[in-house]
Order: sequence, then structure tokens, then C-alpha cells
Amino acid sequence: MEEVESLKLGDALDTAIQTFGAVYDRQPVLNREPRPNPENNRELWGALMARDGGKCWMCHRSDGFMVIDHLTPRSAFRADEIRLADRSDNLAIACWECNTEKGNRLIPFRPPLPVVVICVVDWKASFGWTEEELVFHLERYSDETMHAFCCQHRSAATVPKNWPIMALH
Repeated sequence: MEEVESLKLGDALDTAIQTFGAVYDRQPVLNREPRPNPENNRELWGALMARDGGKCWMCHRSDGFMVIDHLTPRSAFRADEIRLADRSDNLAIACWECNTEKGNRLIPFRPPLPVVVICVVDWKASFGWTEEELVFHLERYSDETMHAFCCQHRSAATVPKNWPIMALH
């Protein structure tokens, strides 16, 4: 069985510094807002685990204690911007070790992640649209849509840009 070598964040930072010639300093702390209670975010955590394949976005390990990581550190947002920090497109699954090592550094090679949204099937039903009507609407207004990840069905979806986005609370 072939052994896969894991890349630890410290190694990733060293590689980035060599490649880009920059040191990624800690971000200035712009707020002291209390952190969301993890117990209130089990559904979002499960959806992020499914979206991210249950792997740490930095070292790609799937074992160990996994946590929700803010790609752009939460402390780098002003108090009036916290809702942006806690949106699912700024959140990824990370192992405890990488999350601790990263701290509040901003990593420039962050993965492009789709937002996690409420169930697409529920939305179709709430508008009373058939599948054909939904496809017509999404194709006609494609410049007003975004790629997303349905939290209930654990699958990719295309939704209107004003769709409710899941966030920490």
C-alpha cells in the first residue's frame, strides 16, 4: 500500500515564502467579538465536512480532531463585518494541528470554496416550481446565480445570488 506524505502547515508556509518571497504575518486584531458556540453549528460543520471531503484544507489529512477554520481570520474583520467572516465561503475544515499553527495568519493560496446554502429542494417546493421551471429561471438569470453546496443533500447546486447562505451563529 502506497503511503501518502502529509504536508504540514509549517512546511506549506515555508514553501509559500520561498515561492512568493513573502512572510505571512499575523493579521491585526480588529475585533474582540466572542466566538460562536460550536454546539449551535453542528449542521454547518457536517455540511462543511461533506463539502470538503472530510479532509483538512491545509494538510489533506482526514484523521484526527477536525475544526472549522476561518480562511481569512475572524479577528481580521471589523466588528461590523463579523457576519462576512462567519459565512460558509470563508470557512473550511482543518485539523486541530494546522488550525493552531495557522493562528490568525492570512494564507494567500486558500482554496476557492462554494458557499453552503439551505436545501435547494425546499426552495423549489416553496416557490411551487417544477424542475423545468427552476432550470428555466436559473438559465435565464445565470448572471444572477452562484455555485453552492446544499447542506441537506450534500451536493453541488446552482442558486440565485440572493440565496440564504449558512454561517456560524
